[in-house]
Amino acid sequence: MGTASKHKSAAPGVNLPEGTSGSAFLHKILTETVREFPHELSAARLSPEPSRFKARFGDELARFEAVRCASPRRSEIARHIVQRTQEGLVYRRRGEQTPESFGEYLKGQGEAFELTRLGDGSAPGLAPQVPFAGRSYGAAELGALASLLVERGFMTQAAGDALCWIGDYALSHAGRISLGGQRFALLGAAAELAPTRFLLEAGAKVLWLDLQSPTTETLPGGELHYVPGGSNLLLDPRRCKQTLLEFAAGEPLHLGLYAYAAGESQEWRLASTMNGIARSLPEGVLESISLWISPTTPSQVRPGCVELSARRSARPPLWQTALRKSGVLSPGHERHQGVSTARAVVSIQGVSYQAAQYVAKLLAAEVYAAEGSSFEGHTRPLTVSANVAGITRTKSLSHPLFEAAFEGAPAFNIEIFRPETTRALATLLMLHDLLNPAAVANAQSLEHGISRETRAARLGEVQVHGGVYTNPHALEPSIRVAAVLGMTKRPGLARGLFSKN
Repeated sequence: MGTASKHKSAAPGVNLPEGTSGSAFLHKILTETVREFPHELSAARLSPEPSRFKARFGDELARFEAVRCASPRRSEIARHIVQRTQEGLVYRRRGEQTPESFGEYLKGQGEAFELTRLGDGSAPGLAPQVPFAGRSYGAAELGALASLLVERGFMTQAAGDALCWIGDYALSHAGRISLGGQRFALLGAAAELAPTRFLLEAGAKVLWLDLQSPTTETLPGGELHYVPGGSNLLLDPRRCKQTLLEFAAGEPLHLGLYAYAAGESQEWRLASTMNGIARSLPEGVLESISLWISPTTPSQVRPGCVELSARRSARPPLWQTALRKSGVLSPGHERHQGVSTARAVVSIQGVSYQAAQYVAKLLAAEVYAAEGSSFEGHTRPLTVSANVAGITRTKSLSHPLFEAAFEGAPAFNIEIFRPETTRALATLLMLHDLLNPAAVANAQSLEHGISRETRAARLGEVQVHGGVYTNPHALEPSIRVAAVLGMTKRPGLARGLFSKN
């Protein structure tokens, strides 16, 4: 996660439309979508003024998503939004004033990066280990961990079932998960939560594309290919695309979308660039697409979480009752025709961050799953692992407000995970999606009697939300209260908060 910064349209590489801020661009796309689907989206009550939308974008997106999810045309609406986003992107060559269409730019020829190879692919396989609350859970204990996290309201039942499945899978294969010979290309391989090391331990062939080069002292196994000196997705998307094609070498390719950077609308530009690269690959190249979705996204809240949130709302602590009556705390879910979405957006993260999560990840994942990578329904549906990963103490969250809120989060039954826990959980749940042919995320589920419509509606049900979606209160006011509680525990946090603001 990151904080907002002003968009600079003059930067070379992939950009939002000339002279358009992230919030104005998102508002324009959503407004055009409402005009395109007036019957389905009238209840979204989208603000007509861009300034009002920017001031209330969290509530507006939660309401919009609830209305979209309740519509039988939900995937069509998602495709329209994602397509319009991609069509609006431009590419500015260094030193040139007039940009060109990003889509047209990607159609041109690009020279692949020269790669350095490390490792011979030999690895005993990945032995699952999830550290949590001072204990390490191996393959045989993953069922117990799943029960614990579901019972505490930190993950959905679907996520618990998936964790149990991958534990049983490992046990049936001598306690390890082997990906020998399979090819994984990771855009943003150096990201703090990327699954890179686990995939290498599993014996996969991994393509590392990132600004940073890997450190090779502790290569865990597998076969690693990387660009010496790094690669830049925003500046060299065409070269990255060609590198993917040559790395695939005619074999099925698993593509991981993990690149992230904050400021100058980079969150949205990077996520959209990765989508542009994915959709420009020829039919048959991609076997799967994987990504993590932040819990601070207005995702659909699943039935078990809705019920637990309702029980907690009916019997809140007295202090929460008082804050609710005073208007400090507000409801945690937006509801429309039986569908609930999370009022989980945190405005300090900015519109660009949220657009990346909502448009370029959550909605794009649904389109990949329903209609394939072309975003036009011309290619086969893909295996798409797009699971919610919990709030984590990553470097990108090193902000005094968050640090104080983390201390007070337990008062709202919210768990803040350590990076090693989220990495392990997210990777194992992703591997479940890729290895279990009956998983909703797996394209083979269409052969097991799951319809495209059902698959689209259930795609995001694997959620390790850490209690965000079972909290009966909206996340942003909960963070403010949690920060106050946190500062009573650690008074020194107040100095950092006020000195930074």
